[in-house]
Amino acid sequence: MKLFNLVIFSMLFSLCLLSGCQSVEKPTFKRIENIKVVEVKDGFTTISANAIFNNPNSFGVTISKTDMKLFIEGKEVGDIVQSGERKIPAAGDFTIPVTSKINVNSISDQLAANALKLLTKKGLMVEYKGKVYIKAMEMDFGIPVSHQEEMDVSKLLNGIL
Repeated sequence: MKLFNLVIFSMLFSLCLLSGCQSVEKPTFKRIENIKVVEVKDGFTTISANAIFNNPNSFGVTISKTDMKLFIEGKEVGDIVQSGERKIPAAGDFTIPVTSKINVNSISDQLAANALKLLTKKGLMVEYKGKVYIKAMEMDFGIPVSHQEEMDVSKLLNGIL
């Protein structure tokens, strides 16, 4: 009977050790979607979007910080800095809403210089670059974000001109 208990205990102990030694996989950036102008007020245009990531781990992770830049036609026009921890579920895609305020004056010179180009184009190139910082099992990861998309000019210029 003691031998049987010892075998069962050894098996359970081994199982606990094996399941506790999971390797941590770095979550990945997939895409940015739903880019839209949400407000034009007092010389600023607010743009929002959803950044989609995937957590391949069988356990949840925590977002600790978002640090990205917004570019329009290659010119940096805004920062996306969000702090505060947010819990992310295990094994699947998750969304981080991101917002940036653009000082209209910072892009008005560029728009005026490219007026003819804007009249013949339907969109402006919007680009997000930076990192989202995630903590998993006391390990920190910086996940690179890089996404380009053409945005309808009329949406961006709606409150500018």
